[in-house]
Amino acid sequence: MMSGPDSWGTPPETLAAVGAGFWSGDILGLVTRLQTLLAGAQSLTCELTDSGVRLRWATVAGRTYQLESAADVAGSPWASFGSPMTGTGDWVEITLPPSQVATDIRRFFRVKLEVP
Repeated sequence: MMSGPDSWGTPPETLAAVGAGFWSGDILGLVTRLQTLLAGAQSLTCELTDSGVRLRWATVAGRTYQLESAADVAGSPWASFGSPMTGTGDWVEITLPPSQVATDIRRFFRVKLEVP
């Protein structure tokens, strides 16, 4: 058991509260919880092509994803970009034509996993 803060200065009682219920001694339960946590992790790739900007990310079958964009990561609000998409368990790939992305000097994108 830790007696002092971790390397980020988090006190042990906070760490205990965060981890409460995560480990019950059941290895299958732990694996299931980890799979659930990792299912939400996304890797969004972006590639400039002759047709425009290609965005690509992996999906989980049956989960709903919403592409969002903002002009600034910290100061601008994130806005939905297109319609929500249902995952198939494969990669989703969309290409944004230059007319959709040429209005800004820069644009940031993220994929939001909708909570059921």
